[in-house]
Amino acid sequence: MRHRWGLLAVLLLGTLGGQAAAQGRLISGTVTDSATAQPLSGAVITIVGTRVFAFAKDNGKFAMPDAPESDVTLEVRLVGYKRRNVVVPAGENSVSVALVRDLLKLEEIVVTGQATSVERRNLASAVATVSSDDIGNVPTAS
Repeated sequence: MRHRWGLLAVLLLGTLGGQAAAQGRLISGTVTDSATAQPLSGAVITIVGTRVFAFAKDNGKFAMPDAPESDVTLEVRLVGYKRRNVVVPAGENSVSVALVRDLLKLEEIVVTGQATSVERRNLASAVATVSSDDIGNVPTAS
């Protein structure tokens, strides 16, 4: 009976140790506007080639646990800004990313009935943008 419990304890400890070793490093950083240096919230940060991602909080800060120990490329995206790829070397755990506004709106996301989301520059049909101001200026019957 003691032998079984000892074997079970060794197997349990071996499993937990393997999980701890496979966790990887923590990459943290800040996403800001390149013109104003203000923090940007809601940016999506992903490690290219993996499913590891994070969102920038209200203060622009993000944290990505379980990042690979090797060099990684982060892709940072936010609607209204150009996407940016940043290489984070293996020995570095902190990064600061400044995004540039997308004045031509080429990276704007368009939602259609046929596709879930397509970037405006890849869209094969005409696009019109309607803002809330445009809707407010339309005469309506009361």
